[in-house]
Amino acid sequence: MEQIRESARAGETPEEIRRDHDLLYGDTAAARVAPYESVHRGVDGLVFGEATLEVRAAYQALSLQAPKLNQEPDDHIGLEFDFMAQLTLQVIDALYGDDAVRAEKLMTHGTDFLRDHLLAWAPQMLDLATQHAQTHFMKGVVLLSIGALDSYAELLDLPFERP
Repeated sequence: MEQIRESARAGETPEEIRRDHDLLYGDTAAARVAPYESVHRGVDGLVFGEATLEVRAAYQALSLQAPKLNQEPDDHIGLEFDFMAQLTLQVIDALYGDDAVRAEKLMTHGTDFLRDHLLAWAPQMLDLATQHAQTHFMKGVVLLSIGALDSYAELLDLPFERP
């Protein structure tokens, strides 16, 4: 949060922040950090790789799908974080609906997804984003993302190694 407060103190404009976001993750060839799991984990470094299909299957197991199916890769960092959020909401619904069996299955699915996907690539990708971010705001968003991963890992008793 200190980086985001520093953004306000420094007077970073929405235009500067949008430009920084686009330079970090944008669809341009000049993007500094690819926000796709398949790029970071695949042998050839391309989108729509094996990781994309694995992530798609994990989504489908919860009756979810990427918003632009077959047009944009399912393994975007934002979509993977959203999947964890949606899964968490389903766990809460199951617990409040007195369905402990479903809640446990969902927790197992979430643990597997976090371990096999997000924790396998996102910490290194986010570390690159921290190094390349030009605004305090984007550095703050990246650090909050790292903190969210760390919290999820701790909650699910998974090791989390900061790069």
